[in-house]
Amino acid sequence: MNNVSNTSAYSSTKACAYTLFAVAFLPAYFYFMGNNIALFTYFPQTMEFRLGTVKMPESGPGMTWYGWMGYAALVGLACSSLALIPAIRNRLHGSRGAVATVVVAVILSVVLVWFYRKDFM
Repeated sequence: MNNVSNTSAYSSTKACAYTLFAVAFLPAYFYFMGNNIALFTYFPQTMEFRLGTVKMPESGPGMTWYGWMGYAALVGLACSSLALIPAIRNRLHGSRGAVATVVVAVILSVVLVWFYRKDFM
């Protein structure tokens, strides 16, 4: 019986961590993308990585997408660690529908901004 409850607690923690990661990753990614804040910049022409958002004309165009993903992943991992706190896990477990609604609302708002704001890109 104890093994079953441990497995259930583990799967609940894991599911909560995935949910918290997704909820934190999405707005963080669009924040870093919208403000062009990158953890690092990759220059494919010279195969170089530089910390931060940098421009090096001698190395060709830089790719900051990987850096945006890196920062958003760090934010998502930090928020997913909150799943280890039982009070947060219990609160989130009872409100999965609300969390899904919030995630869909954030995605829709970002998509609408993407299509209707001329200065976004």
